[in-house]
Amino acid sequence: MAVPREYGIKICLLLGLALLTIGAEPAPSDGVRRGLVGETIFDVSKYGAKADGKFDNSQAFIDTWNAACKSTGSAKVVIPKGEFVAGEVVFQGPCTAAKPITIEIQGNVLASTDISVYTSGTWIKLNEIEGIIVNGGGTINGRGKSSWKFGGGNNDGPLLPVVRICHISLKV
Repeated sequence: MAVPREYGIKICLLLGLALLTIGAEPAPSDGVRRGLVGETIFDVSKYGAKADGKFDNSQAFIDTWNAACKSTGSAKVVIPKGEFVAGEVVFQGPCTAAKPITIEIQGNVLASTDISVYTSGTWIKLNEIEGIIVNGGGTINGRGKSSWKFGGGNNDGPLLPVVRICHISLKV
């Protein structure tokens, strides 16, 4: 019995798709996944970050960055939707990942209101990184208003933690 031509094409397409899926691997469970254009996605929530507006996510941000920085391909660090509090964070290079590394901020990154966590006076520091893109629809909120109470009653207020960019090439 002959198969009509239109069915033959559909059968070939289905067989081709089936063969493609045979070699597919399951998604890794280590917080890393592949993007559509070949970049590896490093999601901070997979490294212990909590979007509850209270938990200090500094170490989770650093761990995520270190994994992305040490990767060998194209890397993207993703801060998903939610409220992520962080104290002092240093994104240190140089990196072995393909350039540029992208940091995509989808949620809100909030500075810790505990001034004592800023031992160097820096909130977020990007240091010795060649090729970095920071994008996304989220915010970086230093929460300066909550720090004014540490100013000792004058109008100047304390020296607030800052974002420092040292020895890097940056595209915003």
